[in-house]
Amino acid sequence: MKLRTYFAMACMASSLTLASTAAEASGGRLLATGGVTTIEGTAGGGIVPWAVLGSYAEDDEWGATVTMSRASVDDFRLNVTGVNMTWRNRVEFSAARQTFELNTIGGELNQNIFGVKYRVAGDLIYGSLPQISAVCNTNTTLALAYLKQ
Repeated sequence: MKLRTYFAMACMASSLTLASTAAEASGGRLLATGGVTTIEGTAGGGIVPWAVLGSYAEDDEWGATVTMSRASVDDFRLNVTGVNMTWRNRVEFSAARQTFELNTIGGELNQNIFGVKYRVAGDLIYGSLPQISAVCNTNTTLALAYLKQ
Protein backbone atom coordinates (compact mmCIF):
# COMPACT_ATOMS: atom_id res chain seq x y z
CA MET A 1 0.00 0.00 0.00
CA LYS A 2 1.08 3.55 -0.61
CA LEU A 3 2.21 5.77 2.24
CA ARG A 4 -0.72 8.08 1.45
CA THR A 5 -3.18 5.23 2.09
CA TYR A 6 -1.61 4.40 5.47
CA PHE A 7 -1.71 8.08 6.46
CA ALA A 8 -5.37 8.36 5.46
CA MET A 9 -6.29 5.23 7.45
CA ALA A 10 -4.45 6.56 10.53
CA CYS A 11 -6.23 9.92 10.26
CA MET A 12 -9.59 8.21 9.97
CA ALA A 13 -8.96 6.02 13.02
CA SER A 14 -7.81 9.04 15.01
CA SER A 15 -10.86 11.08 14.02
CA LEU A 16 -13.23 8.29 15.04
CA THR A 17 -11.55 8.10 18.43
CA LEU A 18 -11.65 11.87 18.91
CA ALA A 19 -15.23 12.16 17.71
CA SER A 20 -16.50 9.42 20.00
CA THR A 21 -14.68 10.92 22.99
CA ALA A 22 -16.04 14.38 22.24
CA ALA A 23 -19.57 13.03 21.72
CA GLU A 24 -19.53 11.41 25.14
CA ALA A 25 -17.98 14.42 26.88
CA SER A 26 -20.25 17.03 25.36
CA GLY A 27 -23.99 17.24 25.86
CA GLY A 28 -24.79 20.43 23.94
CA ARG A 29 -24.40 19.30 20.32
CA LEU A 30 -26.66 16.97 18.35
CA LEU A 31 -25.21 13.55 17.61
CA ALA A 32 -23.87 13.23 14.03
CA THR A 33 -23.88 16.98 13.28
CA GLY A 34 -20.18 17.21 14.08
CA GLY A 35 -19.06 14.62 11.55
CA VAL A 36 -21.03 15.47 8.41
CA THR A 37 -18.68 17.09 5.86
CA THR A 38 -19.03 18.51 2.34
CA ILE A 39 -16.69 17.67 -0.53
CA GLU A 40 -15.06 21.07 0.12
CA GLY A 41 -14.04 20.11 3.67
CA THR A 42 -16.52 22.31 5.58
CA ALA A 43 -19.25 20.97 7.85
CA GLY A 44 -22.41 20.12 5.96
CA GLY A 45 -23.62 17.46 3.60
CA GLY A 46 -22.70 16.52 0.05
CA ILE A 47 -22.18 19.55 -2.17
CA VAL A 48 -24.21 22.03 -0.07
CA PRO A 49 -22.57 23.75 2.93
CA TRP A 50 -24.73 23.90 6.06
CA ALA A 51 -24.68 26.57 8.76
CA VAL A 52 -23.43 24.03 11.33
CA LEU A 53 -19.77 23.86 12.33
CA GLY A 54 -17.70 20.68 12.34
CA SER A 55 -16.85 18.64 15.45
CA TYR A 56 -18.60 18.56 18.81
CA ALA A 57 -16.68 21.51 20.29
CA GLU A 58 -18.65 23.69 22.70
CA ASP A 59 -18.18 27.36 23.63
CA ASP A 60 -14.93 26.75 25.53
CA GLU A 61 -13.42 23.96 23.42
CA TRP A 62 -11.47 23.15 20.26
CA GLY A 63 -12.60 20.32 17.99
CA ALA A 64 -11.51 18.67 14.75
CA THR A 65 -12.78 16.22 12.17
CA VAL A 66 -11.06 14.35 9.34
CA THR A 67 -12.94 13.16 6.27
CA MET A 68 -12.37 10.82 3.36
CA SER A 69 -14.94 10.33 0.58
CA ARG A 70 -15.02 8.53 -2.75
CA ALA A 71 -17.61 8.62 -5.51
CA SER A 72 -16.93 6.24 -8.37
CA VAL A 73 -18.68 5.45 -11.66
CA ASP A 74 -17.38 3.68 -14.79
CA ASP A 75 -15.68 6.72 -16.35
CA PHE A 76 -14.78 8.92 -13.38
CA ARG A 77 -13.76 8.79 -9.72
CA LEU A 78 -13.75 11.61 -7.17
CA ASN A 79 -11.56 11.20 -4.08
CA VAL A 80 -11.76 13.79 -1.30
CA THR A 81 -9.66 14.03 1.86
CA GLY A 82 -10.12 16.89 4.26
CA VAL A 83 -9.80 18.23 7.76
CA ASN A 84 -11.61 20.95 9.67
CA MET A 85 -11.00 22.53 13.07
CA THR A 86 -13.58 24.39 15.13
CA TRP A 87 -12.81 26.93 17.84
CA ARG A 88 -15.36 27.70 20.58
CA ASN A 89 -18.28 26.61 18.36
CA ARG A 90 -17.83 29.94 16.57
CA VAL A 91 -15.13 29.64 13.86
CA GLU A 92 -14.30 26.70 11.58
CA PHE A 93 -11.10 26.39 9.51
CA SER A 94 -11.12 23.75 6.76
CA ALA A 95 -8.87 22.27 4.08
CA ALA A 96 -9.64 19.62 1.48
CA ARG A 97 -7.91 17.91 -1.43
CA GLN A 98 -10.03 16.74 -4.37
CA THR A 99 -8.71 14.35 -7.00
CA PHE A 100 -10.97 13.76 -9.99
CA GLU A 101 -9.69 10.75 -11.93
CA LEU A 102 -10.59 10.64 -15.63
CA ASN A 103 -10.62 6.89 -16.29
CA THR A 104 -11.85 7.03 -19.90
CA ILE A 105 -9.44 9.64 -21.29
CA GLY A 106 -6.76 9.23 -18.64
CA GLY A 107 -5.30 11.73 -16.24
CA GLU A 108 -6.68 13.48 -13.20
CA LEU A 109 -7.69 16.92 -11.99
CA ASN A 110 -6.40 18.03 -8.58
CA GLN A 111 -7.75 20.86 -6.46
CA ASN A 112 -6.97 22.18 -2.96
CA ILE A 113 -9.72 24.04 -1.11
CA PHE A 114 -9.25 26.16 2.02
CA GLY A 115 -12.13 27.72 3.93
CA VAL A 116 -13.26 29.68 6.95
CA LYS A 117 -16.79 29.58 8.38
CA TYR A 118 -18.05 31.94 11.10
CA ARG A 119 -21.22 31.30 13.12
CA VAL A 120 -22.93 34.71 13.12
CA ALA A 121 -26.00 33.94 15.24
CA GLY A 122 -28.44 31.33 16.42
CA ASP A 123 -28.30 27.64 17.20
CA LEU A 124 -29.22 24.62 15.12
CA ILE A 125 -32.03 23.47 17.44
CA TYR A 126 -31.90 25.03 20.90
CA GLY A 127 -32.02 28.78 20.19
CA SER A 128 -34.74 31.23 19.24
CA LEU A 129 -32.90 32.06 15.98
CA PRO A 130 -31.86 29.56 13.30
CA GLN A 131 -28.12 29.03 13.02
CA ILE A 132 -26.66 31.55 10.57
CA SER A 133 -23.08 31.25 9.30
CA ALA A 134 -20.88 33.06 6.80
CA VAL A 135 -18.53 30.94 4.64
CA CYS A 136 -15.50 31.89 2.55
CA ASN A 137 -13.74 29.23 0.44
CA THR A 138 -10.81 29.58 -1.92
CA ASN A 139 -9.61 27.05 -4.49
CA THR A 140 -5.95 26.62 -5.37
CA THR A 141 -3.77 24.31 -7.42
CA LEU A 142 -6.26 23.29 -10.06
CA ALA A 143 -4.11 21.13 -12.33
CA LEU A 144 -4.53 18.51 -15.02
CA ALA A 145 -1.94 15.88 -14.16
CA TYR A 146 -1.96 13.71 -17.29
CA LEU A 147 -3.93 13.36 -20.51
CA LYS A 148 -3.83 10.23 -22.69
CA GLN A 149 -3.73 10.77 -26.48
